[in-house]
Amino acid sequence: MIAVVAHGPGAYGTMWQSDCRLYNPDEENGTIQVAYQMAASTYEAALPVSPGELVEIVDVVASLFPEAGDGSGSLRLDSGPGDVLALSRTYTTAAEGTYGQFVPAHIGGQLLGKGNVGWLPQLQCNARFRTNIGFTEADGSQSRVSVGLYDLNGGLLGQQTYTVPPGQNLQINDIFTALGVPCGHDGAYARIEALEGGALYPYASVVDNKSGDAIFITLMKEFSSGG
Repeated sequence: MIAVVAHGPGAYGTMWQSDCRLYNPDEENGTIQVAYQMAASTYEAALPVSPGELVEIVDVVASLFPEAGDGSGSLRLDSGPGDVLALSRTYTTAAEGTYGQFVPAHIGGQLLGKGNVGWLPQLQCNARFRTNIGFTEADGSQSRVSVGLYDLNGGLLGQQTYTVPPGQNLQINDIFTALGVPCGHDGAYARIEALEGGALYPYASVVDNKSGDAIFITLMKEFSSGG
């Protein structure tokens, strides 16, 4: 699962799109089932891949799902009995080139289950940068997640609980504003706790307000120290 892909305009004049690369490491022909899950709709496509083939899809939403129009959502990949390696890049276009971020595909133990805690470091909100936080639900169960935002000294800035619908992506744009925290933090971090439901892919995106350049931050999970 790729937590978020996009096609369309964003804040500060940005224009976002996502490219994907899918690799078949098996020795047999395969078919990758691709599902693009938006808030209200799901779009599906099937891609044949030969042994050892690397499939590059530029602007995956517009290329595979033009009927979806502008927006964002998650991308689910199912290669059946075989394996598939997947990665993506989401970026904004500009006159001088592109600015964007690598977004990895996650499965299984990389996701956040009920009762698990993780951390999103390196968050910012100031004149130069804004931070979005998002969650994609992976196993079809409605989930609740707690987000606590802390300053560099460990002081709680704000906290909120969000509900993530089954199989969908929920992104909170400008998380500082969403939690009622005045902008003006060169560094902060978020504590993420899964309260109910299935498996979540939490992430943060720290975006340069001037260029649209973004840093994708994956969750750092908290593990027990038992033997």
